[in-house]
Amino acid sequence: MVLRYLHFFQLVIILSVYGFTVALEKQLLCTSNDIDILYSYCGSGRDNFLFSVEPCWLRDRTKWQGTIFWIPKADLTVVNARIQLWNGPFKSLKWESTICYGVDDDYSYCGALKGETINTTVNISGSGPNYMKFLKV
Repeated sequence: MVLRYLHFFQLVIILSVYGFTVALEKQLLCTSNDIDILYSYCGSGRDNFLFSVEPCWLRDRTKWQGTIFWIPKADLTVVNARIQLWNGPFKSLKWESTICYGVDDDYSYCGALKGETINTTVNISGSGPNYMKFLKV
């Protein structure tokens, strides 16, 4: 009797892992002696999305430049961003924010229409608890 429930439990775990989760493909953003940065894009479908950062190291840096190239498959009225920084198996940082609200947005790409090409550079700065704060161009 216990064995039957154990097999049922294993089946439920297998179905929940393989049936309801989607592994995002990770892209190498940059690599250096200091850090390897990978990203994954969580948008719908297969949008043409590319993000790069310069310079590719964290040590003794408080400012970086990020370049975004994107051809969205929907109008950009509301855009949410989520950044998670991992150090091995430990999450060091979790940052979530709404970048585009749909009204009086700070970024030039907010409000872009479906199929428009977005090619812009943003300044990224921060240190300590305020790590990775997006600034206006």
